[in-house]
Amino acid sequence: DEEVEDWARRMIRDAEDLDEIWNADEWEDFTFMKLGIEKGSFPSPAARDVLARGRSFLTGGLIEAGISTQVVYPRPGIPQTVIRDPLGRFISWGAAKRAL
Repeated sequence: DEEVEDWARRMIRDAEDLDEIWNADEWEDFTFMKLGIEKGSFPSPAARDVLARGRSFLTGGLIEAGISTQVVYPRPGIPQTVIRDPLGRFISWGAAKRAL
């Protein structure tokens, strides 16, 4: 499938930037909620496997939707990750979640 191949190419190219989203608390909360895993309790081995695979799947969904990230420095030495839509416009985390 052409769409899957395009997704794989973009995932390789954008993986480092998307790690910034992965490390965000909002992303973790969203992932747990989307996968139906209760946050705050130690997940079972099966739940941990679902979480690992689910995070990759949801990251792929962001890439497939054309969502990208960029690290900018609004003040020297203070990085901030911004999220862009397929047209390159800045969007909110809420808009990125709706793309999934």
